Amino acid sequence: EQLTPWAVRPWRYDGVPDSIWNPEGHDDVKTIMSEMRRQGHQMVSKYFHPRAPIFGDRVQEVNPLSKSDGKTDSCLAVHIRMAEKKGKHRRHVPTGTYIKYMEAYVRAGGTIIYIATDSSRALRQVLKTASEHVQNSIRTQGSHVVRSNSKTLPPHALDESHHRVNSETLVDIYAMSKCNFLLHSFSAVAEAAIYVNLNLHKNSINLEDPKAPSPQEFERMVSSLMGRNNTTS
Repeated sequence: EQLTPWAVRPWRYDGVPDSIWNPEGHDDVKTIMSEMRRQGHQMVSKYFHPRAPIFGDRVQEVNPLSKSDGKTDSCLAVHIRMAEKKGKHRRHVPTGTYIKYMEAYVRAGGTIIYIATDSSRALRQVLKTASEHVQNSIRTQGSHVVRSNSKTLPPHALDESHHRVNSETLVDIYAMSKCNFLLHSFSAVAEAAIYVNLNLHKNSINLEDPKAPSPQEFERMVSSLMGRNNTTS
């Protein structure tokens, strides 16, 4: 996988050389990831079909977007990965940075923010320091979900059922895939949401990308896209 040109990767692994990771010399992560995400979407669309009705019901329960008039709420998916970010090509993104983009989304008229995170610390910080408008927009799977208080141990390393953690993560992936926008850092979970809904590729911001739009640019992007959707609906 390290040296295979056609492998689909959620981030640049340490052993992957420039000639394989970015053979065409692009300067932004989104363009570099484009073909891998297209392949990932093809594989997920062909082979991954959750069948259990209870799974679909759970996704709808945690992130219902349909209104009574048949329209849907706008939704920003936020994946905050904090624990165990190994690799020299990855870095921790402070929770405060995510909050700035959430505030921009709400200012642009966004209504729903679905947060998936492995960190109870990060979620507490959002709920404590974000504006009231942001806090009123937030949805999660709930307080019962396995999250880590550690800066290094991910949920699957805790003394919990791997099946439970995996099931909760899968619900987060599909709940995020229902959204119009995605805010994330390098993570397999965020990439999986894009594989399910490829439209999130163009409407996503990777906060580890040096070319990532600023919160102000994101606000203008959301406002423009939502205005266009309202015009055509």
